[in-house]
Amino acid sequence: MSEISGAGMPDGWQRLWAPHRLEYLRGENRPLDGNEVQCPFCRIPTLTDEEGLIVYRGVSAYVVMNLYPYNPGHL
Repeated sequence: MSEISGAGMPDGWQRLWAPHRLEYLRGENRPLDGNEVQCPFCRIPTLTDEEGLIVYRGVSAYVVMNLYPYNPGHL
């Protein structure tokens, strides 16, 4: 395997480096809609199972189904 320039050890994975998205990931310049909790994984546990599409709640995790089934679910 040839050396790859950049940080870290080369592992054969291709990564998309999008530094312009870093502000959003840090919480800067996010759209304000009056809802303080915009992260769906922080908001969903506060909903009822039916509203949040929660199929299982555990002590430290929960399983939800997507409203639009592009992906079968998240754990």
